Amino acid sequence: MRITIKDIEMRLQYLNELTKSPLTTYTKDKDGKFTANIGNFHIYRAYGSTAIHRISNKVGGVETIIALGTKKECYNELNALIKGIWISEKLNK
Repeated sequence: MRITIKDIEMRLQYLNELTKSPLTTYTKDKDGKFTANIGNFHIYRAYGSTAIHRISNKVGGVETIIALGTKKECYNELNALIKGIWISEKLNK
């Protein structure tokens, strides 16, 4: 199966919903100023590779959740992360 950025974006949407994180990376106020949405998971791309970052502060600092790799590697690790969170939530209810 060929993995696309759209496939990863769909899984990130689900991850943000599952963790009750903001669905968008930045919010623009009425003055046109952008503020980072702390907790948002999003795609980072560099050097032909794909990673997952999470916003960690209001000025847009990030932590790397899934390191740079192929889209398929990123997708598979993202699915494993989602499954782990899902299982943890079910066990702790």
